[in-house]
Amino acid sequence: MHGHGTFSNSITIYFRANLRRLLESRPWAVVYVNHPQMRGFFRFEKPFDSGFLVVNTLGDPSQPHVWMSRPV
Repeated sequence: MHGHGTFSNSITIYFRANLRRLLESRPWAVVYVNHPQMRGFFRFEKPFDSGFLVVNTLGDPSQPHVWMSRPV
């Protein structure tokens, strides 16, 4: 295959949590997280009782474990 190769190492975390009180009055469906070492986003499912978090790590793809050992 041809192309740019790995853009990031990603982890998706599915969760259940009652977030109605915090989110139902807000027009949010996706919240982006930006950090120098990691980026990602939360996706909330209405009626705000579940969702998922996608964490996209940056760095050397040949050492995917390195980002986990650094303080964030």
